[in-house]
Amino acid sequence: MTLPFPVEKGRPGSARVEYLACKEEVIALLAQGYTARIVYEHMKKLGRVTCSYSAFCDYVRGGDKRKHSKSVSKQQAQLPKAAPVPQQTGPRIIRPESKQFVHPSTIDTSTLF
Repeated sequence: MTLPFPVEKGRPGSARVEYLACKEEVIALLAQGYTARIVYEHMKKLGRVTCSYSAFCDYVRGGDKRKHSKSVSKQQAQLPKAAPVPQQTGPRIIRPESKQFVHPSTIDTSTLF
């Protein structure tokens, strides 16, 4: 297959172009039970992909889009942002249930246990 214009290795989007060019074959091999690693190594040996294994897996699992892409998808842009969780800045202080301090010398030891 000839491309209307060449895609250089390492350029943004080149891994996606490589994956889409062999997508049907990749899906067929995965359906036969081969692992993504074996399929990647096979495609790499044939010269069909030059991208990293990580990029290849992102496209295989992500439906033609990288899972770890830094761009914000339309779905994520529409979701409301969660309120930030307050960070605890000091030690946790545990207070007794009773607000009165009991002096140890006045405790009845027979009622403790």
